[in-house]
Amino acid sequence: MILADGVEIEDELNDLKSNVENQKINFKRGDIMDRATLESINVASYDHIILLSYTLDINIQESDAKTLICLLHLRAMSEKCGKDFSIVSEMLDIRNRDLGVVAKADDFIVSDNLISLMLSQLSENKDLKKVYDILFEADGSEIYLKPVSRYVKTGEDLNFYTVLESAAAINEIAFGYRISAEASNSDEHFGVKINPKKDEMVNFSPEDYIIVLAED
Repeated sequence: MILADGVEIEDELNDLKSNVENQKINFKRGDIMDRATLESINVASYDHIILLSYTLDINIQESDAKTLICLLHLRAMSEKCGKDFSIVSEMLDIRNRDLGVVAKADDFIVSDNLISLMLSQLSENKDLKKVYDILFEADGSEIYLKPVSRYVKTGEDLNFYTVLESAAAINEIAFGYRISAEASNSDEHFGVKINPKKDEMVNFSPEDYIIVLAED
């Protein structure tokens, strides 16, 4: 389900529908800042929402303002219906990210900043292009959050070397984890630990996840 306001978006989706075989695309024209419009698509029936920025005939700050207003509506609806769906939000200005944290977004895509960081890394090491090609193509390895019980026992003190070895045994690369109990704590990066110290002891709960690079 795609909700947006713009004739050009509907035209593009009509062209896309003819090339999509395994999914069904539905479109509704409407204002993403309007609470009644959001309720009309039954937001509570979805598990994951991606909130992208408007970029045509609108400045960056106004675009981010639309995103933030929609995000606040979605979180209010989530609390009202008692369903905690995940939301990934695109921001055009990285300085607005902190406002999004207050609105309880699960994650952010700061598009221009992300591209700048990638280009900076490629300028220093051109061999990284092979890695990005694998990550961004439809086939091949992707990044997953998988239950910690797939790799190690929960409720026991262990280090990340143990996780690495367990993941490697099933042809996966572990490079981080998420502590679910810290999912609402921005000071702890919402529980996400990337490239943690390998010898640091950690005690996982059954609700935690290991972040891996894998093919499925």
